[in-house]
Amino acid sequence: MRRLWVALLCVALPGCAGASAPLSSSAALGQQGLARATYPQSRDTSPVVYVAAPAAQKVLIVSQAGSHQKAIGELKGFTAPTSLAVDSSGNLYVSDLVATGGQIDVFAPGAQSPTRTLTGVVAPDAIAVDSKADVYSNCLDNSGCTENAVYVFAAGSSTPTATLVDTNLTEIANVAIDGAGDVFVDGDESGFPIRANEIDEFPAGSTSAVVVTKSTIAPTVLAFDAQQNLIVGVSNGDLLQVYAPPYTKPNAKAYRTNCDPTALAFDSADSALWYACAGRAVQLSYPGLKKVEATSDLSRFGLSGLATDPAAPL
Repeated sequence: MRRLWVALLCVALPGCAGASAPLSSSAALGQQGLARATYPQSRDTSPVVYVAAPAAQKVLIVSQAGSHQKAIGELKGFTAPTSLAVDSSGNLYVSDLVATGGQIDVFAPGAQSPTRTLTGVVAPDAIAVDSKADVYSNCLDNSGCTENAVYVFAAGSSTPTATLVDTNLTEIANVAIDGAGDVFVDGDESGFPIRANEIDEFPAGSTSAVVVTKSTIAPTVLAFDAQQNLIVGVSNGDLLQVYAPPYTKPNAKAYRTNCDPTALAFDSADSALWYACAGRAVQLSYPGLKKVEATSDLSRFGLSGLATDPAAPL
């Protein structure tokens, strides 16, 4: 479901599908005619959650402390921000479906505008960052890119330095990195008719994917906790499921979200799990998976990305 409505956003943007020359950050700024960001004064010291609201063309900032009902700041000037990540140095990565395709903006800690931009992926959707600050991105389906590939940007690089192609899948929907640097992806298995969704793994340093698990569930998002358990959002059951290594089947305990979970993020203490559900960001205690609080409705058209700062440990 998440990829469906993000794809609809892409179709609505002139040149998004099949474009090959993303705008630079300065061009995007000029086109939007907006201040790039507004931050609370405590951004660098107060733990926050970044929330991507693509239809609102914003990344909202929510405090992790106290009440989470309202945003305390925002980044704006985007076309359609879809996915977020924060590295161990506090840099924020935002994938944005700009009018000519897509780019990943990088905000240094405290920066009011992007300090650099990653290009070379037509329509970056789901992104992840490892402990070395290497960036991993899939691309939106029907955008003219290799849909079953993960594009890798080595730390500091502004264009892809490697491509991981999963021949088991027709497309890659989500990307997550574990503590060992293994790359996990999910999507529809290759072949027709499609019989199941699948979670695969590229072991660290390998360009070949191995099948981890197949099922009839529809994974919408992946995330690892500090103990290397894999949390999977499920759209056709409105669930969060926990897979312990070797990830072949979920634990018996699951959390019912009552809507399609579209993003996941752990806090730096691994004691809270945030998920996006419709227009709200919801905080759960972890590992107990008990609801703590939810934000007010931040976007009537839904949320697509979450990231915590400080970042969760890998």
